[in-house]
Amino acid sequence: MGVRDAMRQRPGVVAAAAGGVIVLAVVAIVVQLSAGRPHYTTGIPAFFSADDGKTWFTADGTSLPPFPHEGGQAVRAHVYKCGGTEFVAYLERYTPEARAAMETARRVGAEGKMPDIGAIQRASTSGREVKKPGTGEWVPATGDFKRFGPIVTPKCPDGSEPTIVEP
Repeated sequence: MGVRDAMRQRPGVVAAAAGGVIVLAVVAIVVQLSAGRPHYTTGIPAFFSADDGKTWFTADGTSLPPFPHEGGQAVRAHVYKCGGTEFVAYLERYTPEARAAMETARRVGAEGKMPDIGAIQRASTSGREVKKPGTGEWVPATGDFKRFGPIVTPKCPDGSEPTIVEP
């Protein structure tokens, strides 16, 4: 008896196996999506700045930038250290559309429903923007790696590797 004959004789087993594969695929997708954004996980603090990176503060990493803070708009601040000097290497925020999509997904999830995983993924990638402190131009995370790459790759003045500073 071949594999096809065995599958025809046991359709319930085949359906259960197919269902198991689908569940594993969904779990793998969710794990992979959440692994890409560890600094926005519940309870983990992150750095933010409301003055273009001149100063920074620690807040809950689940905060979706930009958000209001002391009369300004706070955005995520990626803090590094060269030698003994800490600095904001780059700032990060979401577009209004991406932020709204992520807030909707949170609300739906809080209601116990399954949020649209595709919308979350699109919002967290194509709706993300970065910039160097002191510059006025926000650069999309997708589409123009020649501009995006240098922004998110900090360098020390002496050529050494910078160290990430954790809150």
